[in-house]
Amino acid sequence: FTEIYSCDEALFDVVEDKNNHSLLVAREDGMLVQLDNRKNYKPVNEWQLHEKKINTVSVCPDQEHYLSTASLDRMMCIWDLRKMKKPIHALPHALSINQSSWSPDGKHLATVCMDNHIRVYDAPHLCANPAIAKRSGDILPAKPLCRVHHDNRTGRWLTKFKLDWDKKQPNALVIGSMDQPRCIEVFSASCDRLMRLRTDAVASVQSLNKFHPSLDVIISANSSGRVHVWNN
Repeated sequence: FTEIYSCDEALFDVVEDKNNHSLLVAREDGMLVQLDNRKNYKPVNEWQLHEKKINTVSVCPDQEHYLSTASLDRMMCIWDLRKMKKPIHALPHALSINQSSWSPDGKHLATVCMDNHIRVYDAPHLCANPAIAKRSGDILPAKPLCRVHHDNRTGRWLTKFKLDWDKKQPNALVIGSMDQPRCIEVFSASCDRLMRLRTDAVASVQSLNKFHPSLDVIISANSSGRVHVWNN
């Protein structure tokens, strides 16, 4: 391995921004760092985006100048890399946000929140219509298209839930579950539960789940390092 970046703060997420030839690094102090891969991953920008740690950063797949950040400060923000002074939208949640994630076609933006909800937003509408302050100076946050109750409180000993969108069907997402018997769940972009997958071979919480990019397969993993493969 080759170390390309280090700092005194803990790092929580790293994503590639192909359009800008860079990596985006989310830090514990609420800072987002842009590393230029054409300059040996030299830091070229550092933005203080949140008051507390950034749990995830996600780049819009079809318009890579847009990105979202999910933070411990209970805010999910949408940003334009071309003008990072303030977010396009700052969307408050009731508790810490574990993740924000764009769908593969860029049409939806989903969040996983510790208030036990998954929310799905109309991403193109938010990007095309920046938040505008009212006469009082207050900004009325945009509302999600839908939300669904989902137990996201994995506790301190288990990996936090992260959802994954299906590249083959960009309106479907998979996420782990706290339900007994243990299972994984697939939801639509309209927050309808499409599937609940169970088997006697799975007896633990599957915190991380990924769709295979071309096969009808889901890979799930628990906090002990065990991996399961689900297929038809």
